[in-house]
Amino acid sequence: MADFLVLRFRKGATDQLEWVTVDAAGAVIGQPGHGDPMMAAEAVGDNKVIALMPGASVLRTTADIPVRGSAKILQALPFAMEDQLATDVDELHFAVGKRDVEDRLPVAIVERLEIEACLELFAAAGIEPAFVYADSDAVSAIPNTTTLFIDGDTLTLRDADGSIAVSDLGDAETMLSLWFRARESSADEAEPAPPVNLLVYITEEAQADAQTEALLAGLQPRAASFDIRILSDGALPRLASQIVTEPGI
Repeated sequence: MADFLVLRFRKGATDQLEWVTVDAAGAVIGQPGHGDPMMAAEAVGDNKVIALMPGASVLRTTADIPVRGSAKILQALPFAMEDQLATDVDELHFAVGKRDVEDRLPVAIVERLEIEACLELFAAAGIEPAFVYADSDAVSAIPNTTTLFIDGDTLTLRDADGSIAVSDLGDAETMLSLWFRARESSADEAEPAPPVNLLVYITEEAQADAQTEALLAGLQPRAASFDIRILSDGALPRLASQIVTEPGI
C-alpha cells in the first residue's frame, strides 16, 4: 500500500511548509521536514499527498438535506445553508461527509479563494494533493471523551460526537465556557449531562506558555478525568497519523 506525505503551512507563514511521511496504518516514517514548497515537492516521491488547511479557516457544521446522492447533495447544500452564512455561497467551497446516526450530514465550508490559492501554490511546485482536509479533522473523536488539541496559539476541541470548534488561545476560555454551558443546558433531571472526560494533546512550545498553563489549570477541576499528552515531536506527526487512519471531510 502507498505511503502518505502529509503537509501543512507552518504557523505564521504562507510560503513555508512542514511535512511528515506516514504509512497506511499511520506509523511515522523517518523525520518530519520543513521548508519551501519546492523542498516539499522533493520529499513527495511515490507517496500520496494529503494537505491540511488551518482548521480556523474551515467552518464545520451539520445540515439536514433530505436528497440522496453526492451530486444532488452538493447542488442543494449551498441553497439550504445560505441564510446561515455571512459570505455569498458562490464564494464558498462545500464538502460533505457520511450521515450521522440522526441522518444529518457533516459539512465543511471554506472560502473558495483560500483553497484555490493553496492548490495553486502546490501546483507551482509540482505537488498534487490527493486529499485536502482541515487540520481540525485530524484531531481524534473518541467515545465518551472530549479532545483538546493545543498547537501554538490555536486550540481545537473535538467532541465525542465528532463536532469541532477552533479558537485562538486568547478566546479559548470564552469558547470553553460556552461549551460547558451548552452541555449543562441540554441536560435535565431525567438525563443529566455525562461527566466530562478531557484528553489534552499539547506541543512543548504551547505547554511552556503561561496563558495555556492558566487555561488548563482552570479546566482540570471541571473534568471527571483529565489527561495531558505532550507532543514532543510537534503537532504534525500526531495529526498525520490520525488523518490517514480516519480521513476527514
